[in-house]
Amino acid sequence: MRGLAVVIASGVVFGCATPSSQPVAEVQRTQVNDFQLEARVSVRDGSRSSATSIFWSHRPTADEIDFLAPTGQVMGRLESSAAGAVLQLPGGERRSAPTLDALASELFGIEVPVSRLSRWVQAAPGTAARRLRSDQTGRPALISEGGWVVEYVSYADESAQAPVRRLEARWGEVQIQMIVDDWSAR
Repeated sequence: MRGLAVVIASGVVFGCATPSSQPVAEVQRTQVNDFQLEARVSVRDGSRSSATSIFWSHRPTADEIDFLAPTGQVMGRLESSAAGAVLQLPGGERRSAPTLDALASELFGIEVPVSRLSRWVQAAPGTAARRLRSDQTGRPALISEGGWVVEYVSYADESAQAPVRRLEARWGEVQIQMIVDDWSAR
């Protein structure tokens, strides 16, 4: 249960890009407020680890994240809206909190910034983030935000606005890796 909770709180992740030998202008990424993605997520917290596939539907005021078993069966669903966040597990168990971040904190005992994942997965971090490194195209390769370090390992192609393919995030012993298999803006 705790392993699934760590995966659920994740949603986020890191990688590396090769630095350019010549300065490249930083690309400002466009944030999409309505998207769907399918991804594989793994989370490590010290000696514990967990992995799952997710199907995430993000809208400006609501999120639905299904956590899937290797067979495709839904192992849990995380929903959030202005009314709060709810985790539904098989067997009818439900947990709720005022926000996704509060639910993640309750489940994991640490602050996991689930609310930032919608920006991180797009390489369009918030205004409080610092870009530490850019890739050869000028896209973010490494950022820090709120104590988290997020590394963009790869993008879907070489274009400036290409979707993130793989990212890794780290905060202390917590490490999240996400490989995006399918991305679509709506």
